[in-house]
Amino acid sequence: MKLSVVIPVYNEEKTVSELIRRVLAEKTQKEIIVVDDGSSDNTLKKIKAQMSNVKTTTQKLKIISFGENQGKGAAVRRGIQEATGDVLIIQDVDLEYNPKDYQRLLKPIIAGETEVVYGSRFKELRLKLFGKDKTPMPTHFLVNRFLSFLTNLLYGSKLTDIENRARNYGKDIKKRV
Repeated sequence: MKLSVVIPVYNEEKTVSELIRRVLAEKTQKEIIVVDDGSSDNTLKKIKAQMSNVKTTTQKLKIISFGENQGKGAAVRRGIQEATGDVLIIQDVDLEYNPKDYQRLLKPIIAGETEVVYGSRFKELRLKLFGKDKTPMPTHFLVNRFLSFLTNLLYGSKLTDIENRARNYGKDIKKRV
């Protein structure tokens, strides 16, 4: 199974090198498609510097650069068009989701249990209003939990983070995350 990792970027010079390093460190056979959405900082320069870290035949790094900013949706759609893998992951550069979780995300797809897996920021997070480990943005947390519950009730789904930035970027995407 080949994995395609689409990474849309825009002015991400502070985190892009670290993210690409983390994605490359994962042992899955993959292609990494970075779509620079017209960054005006050193993002593209840092991405090109990472190309020297791709040394195996089990992974490749492809860079696409827009001349001007077209928006994240356009960057994601272009990355999907370029993808050749059996499964697709859209990876944000903000380091909120960890590439170490790829195997866990892929497991139910490989087992034939599902065709789509969504990341969740809240699956194991509990509401705590006071103290050192209090829940960040408790109102957001509660609204997200309510919307997730309502969505699951209406559609029979099992989502734990309805606001996980999942969007419909294409109609005919089969077995893509």
